[in-house]
Amino acid sequence: MPLVTNIKTLSGSVIGVWHITETVEVLKEAAGLDAGENEHYSRFRPELRKKHWLSYRLLLNTLLGEKQEVLYDEHGKPFLKGQKSYISVSHSGDYSAVIINPEIPVGIDIEKITARIEKVYDKFMSEKEISGIDEAFRLDYMYAYWCAKEALFKMAGKGNLDFCRDMTIDAFRYKSPGKLDATLISENVAEKHQLFYEKMDEYMLVYTPL
Repeated sequence: MPLVTNIKTLSGSVIGVWHITETVEVLKEAAGLDAGENEHYSRFRPELRKKHWLSYRLLLNTLLGEKQEVLYDEHGKPFLKGQKSYISVSHSGDYSAVIINPEIPVGIDIEKITARIEKVYDKFMSEKEISGIDEAFRLDYMYAYWCAKEALFKMAGKGNLDFCRDMTIDAFRYKSPGKLDATLISENVAEKHQLFYEKMDEYMLVYTPL
């Protein structure tokens, strides 16, 4: 399972991206699951779901140098048992990605770029955001917006955020890699955030903070 990205940011975040090439059996053996993890793993049926679940745990173990136990809060946000560090995880297709920060909340998203997003973009983009798209990079723009809002959603760790109403991305000129400025409204408080985005092969990766 090759580590294709290992980044350390100014905020103290560590980002890792893995290209999943192993079989489920190889991943499971490498993960060294305990009884509780095995019980949870046994509920998964699709092979790809198993690969995603195993691979991001292996990625966390690799970046932190030892086996980690991942738990989830009431909103489904993952955290590391017995540690203060914040984490966020994502997976799509043949890739898994994680971001870790010892002090502040983080968010990450990776998605495979396909034309299917054309059917749903108006569910997460405002009319103003849609009008600012350069048609020469239409899908790339849409996925930068989608992944950025997913990363903000994960960072906030709350289940009641509306992608159009509560998250706005300032107009930007697409180039990869690049940065995005965003506003997140949570509990009537507006927060400014900056995100990094990069197109990797046919995938879009976005994370925050920088």
